[in-house]
Amino acid sequence: MRLLLFVAALLLPQLLSAIVAAAPVEDPAGSHVHLGYPPSPMTAREALLLLSEGHQQPATAAYGPLEPSRTHVTPLHFQVLSWWRCTPHHSANVSCHIRNLYLHNGEHYVALLNSDVYPLGSYFLRLSHMADPQPPKELRFKTVEEAAAFFEGKTDTSFNLTLYYGVPWGIMSNWGHCVFDGMYGAYLGMLEFGLEHETVDQIVWKNGEKPMGIYEKFIMRFGGGQLLEWKDMAALYNSNNTGANGGSAKQYLRLNKAIMGSGRKFQRTLQRDVALAGRSMDGLWRFTRRAIHRLNGTTPRDHMLRLPHLNDDFVVQIMNNGRWTEAERKGLQAMAANITARKNSTHPITVRYMDWGEMKNHEDQYKVQLQMQAETDVCITGPGTSLMSPPFMRPGSFVIGVGHCHSFEDRSVATKIPWYMETYMCEAANSYQKCLYLKSRTRCNGMNLTELEELIYQAYNDREYDLPLPAGANLTPEALVFKELCEAMGAAACDKLLDEFNLPGSRWLEMIVYEVLEYHPDNKNTAHGLLNRTLLRQIRKKYEHLLMEIPEAKRGPV
Repeated sequence: MRLLLFVAALLLPQLLSAIVAAAPVEDPAGSHVHLGYPPSPMTAREALLLLSEGHQQPATAAYGPLEPSRTHVTPLHFQVLSWWRCTPHHSANVSCHIRNLYLHNGEHYVALLNSDVYPLGSYFLRLSHMADPQPPKELRFKTVEEAAAFFEGKTDTSFNLTLYYGVPWGIMSNWGHCVFDGMYGAYLGMLEFGLEHETVDQIVWKNGEKPMGIYEKFIMRFGGGQLLEWKDMAALYNSNNTGANGGSAKQYLRLNKAIMGSGRKFQRTLQRDVALAGRSMDGLWRFTRRAIHRLNGTTPRDHMLRLPHLNDDFVVQIMNNGRWTEAERKGLQAMAANITARKNSTHPITVRYMDWGEMKNHEDQYKVQLQMQAETDVCITGPGTSLMSPPFMRPGSFVIGVGHCHSFEDRSVATKIPWYMETYMCEAANSYQKCLYLKSRTRCNGMNLTELEELIYQAYNDREYDLPLPAGANLTPEALVFKELCEAMGAAACDKLLDEFNLPGSRWLEMIVYEVLEYHPDNKNTAHGLLNRTLLRQIRKKYEHLLMEIPEAKRGPV
């Protein structure tokens, strides 16, 4: 017995080392070690002190100066007037940490002195992917005493840290838009200011509908505080509150500490490296792990390990996609049944076909979805919202993107191109997940189930792959073309192209690579002058064996 215990003591360190190999490590106390990504620029305490009296630290690489610049400051200035620090990024990608942000009549305001310079108004404060810039409006006062008198008796104060963001089109019932086109961008602001572990309230700006129960629960648990809707805030704090007849006299809500100004940190926003924003901080990993452990009431460490299989099954999940045809769905279901029926000790693969829509009445749907994802080795899906869930899978998992063939008329010509769309979700997960794709070159010939089955077995045979993956490993050929194009054009020229590309609308990198729609050679719009077609075609030539062939007649002039 003593001999067994001695051997176990010798082997235990090696076993634990093997279990955590290549796995991200997260410490709930705030220190992070993850394959080289930088720690948060400051502790939560330091971040919360940044806007406090007596802590007017100068700008650093992590954050800009305390603004506006004021002299002869008293405690009253910090109690009433607005202050902020913003991240020193491209003006279109700025996050701001604001003290004393005021809500009134459904709008947001900063309280300023007449002598204050207001650069915040020139920042690209975009609260969701589809929103126009929304810098706070100005309330100007001659003196701080005048400001204090103005707000006296008609202002409520929230002392909690508040995430203030929007959702495109007011869609709170769509997982992808609700979480990754609004909430995720605001979270990156928390990350940049070292506040990722804080409990926060959330105000969703001008959302048009009540969120579905499952997403409301997800958002509330993620923040830990209240979820407040803009329309409720507009009804509670407005100019009609005069205090007459015993009614409320509170016309303003003062947010003592708020994160806003997400810039272009959402999904559907194209970056130079074709990864979801925040990859330099491994933002997607940290976002999904926080979500998982808060939803399940567990610690992050329970969900970070690359554990060996506890049973023999290698589980493949096909996630239904609305872009697939009925014939494609039936073909996928038949393939799933056939592979599962052939399961043996050499290839113990189980394939299941899932439609989350069938679970819409479940009391805690997304918690169940996350649990199923945690038990899945391979997720097969198409573009769109269904690509927003695979990042919640465990380290060492796979995603197989089957894409779809997008048909449309381009300048009165029937056109088809392969359409993979949100490949940047996969690229942002390259520290813990591997993505494979059906071949772009033949995708518009139909969904090749033989090829898909080969990818499933390829994933099984490669299930012990090394992490992290190199940059670009999770990209489609089209995305690789765009990434190389940006590098060849240079940062300044690429940023100009992206500034135009990322304007509110529906654009995808495949449109650039295949030169269609807004990027058609004959379309002499703003994009035409920003796109270097000579470089594009040189790089496309390099990948032509992987891309769908473009007929010579459709290539057009440079």
